[in-house]
Amino acid sequence: MIYLLYGDDVTRALATLGRFRARFRREVPSVWRQFDCEEVSDQEQFYNELGAPSLFGSKDFLIIKHASIAPEDAHEIFESLIHQWANDDSVVIFFERGVPTKNKIFDLLLKNKKTKSEEFKVKSAPIVSGAVSDRDLFIVGDLWGRREKVSAVVKYEELLRNGYSADDILRTVLWHARNVCLAAVGKTNEMKPFVANKALQQARNFSGNSLEHAFTTLVGLDNKYKKETLETGLLHFLLTH
Repeated sequence: MIYLLYGDDVTRALATLGRFRARFRREVPSVWRQFDCEEVSDQEQFYNELGAPSLFGSKDFLIIKHASIAPEDAHEIFESLIHQWANDDSVVIFFERGVPTKNKIFDLLLKNKKTKSEEFKVKSAPIVSGAVSDRDLFIVGDLWGRREKVSAVVKYEELLRNGYSADDILRTVLWHARNVCLAAVGKTNEMKPFVANKALQQARNFSGNSLEHAFTTLVGLDNKYKKETLETGLLHFLLTH
């Protein structure tokens, strides 16, 4: 079965994606995979992750984010895989932020009769006080770097309640922790001045090898095959590091 989640109401779309991710972690913890086209570093990685021959003819449990930005020469492999998934017992979820325009892969998914698509439209309603946005994802890492553990946990739980997944939050905390680690050894040349200054200030809040240990712990949490829930693991990290 193929599912397509998209629309301008990213919060609700992410909440639905989070439920699929939780189902995978619960039912097929060592089998499911996630592929984010925004994180592909080179074309070889793209084909190794999605186009490996071992995928064909097997049952997949897969989340694919932002397939609409895949390069044109990858469209053929997507067409083949979509046809494969539509005719076997695989469970594949495509997630798009917003509504892609004039995109071959997106149109192919919409036209596929076996695709269950859901568009999340922004409802016409007044802005709710206390609502969160994508920018709030980065606040958790900032609070952690400032050693404000209670505030970090409160913000973390607020993001979860508003539909953001632990995986989304982990990636921003991991990015922030990496910057602080680099700043601790004076490697800030490739950072924007604002980011570098903040990282340098926060690096002073860690003593000994505590910063290195924290970063190593976060990298361990990023293991997609971990059987314990990521939500609990990240909460434990924020409370103890």
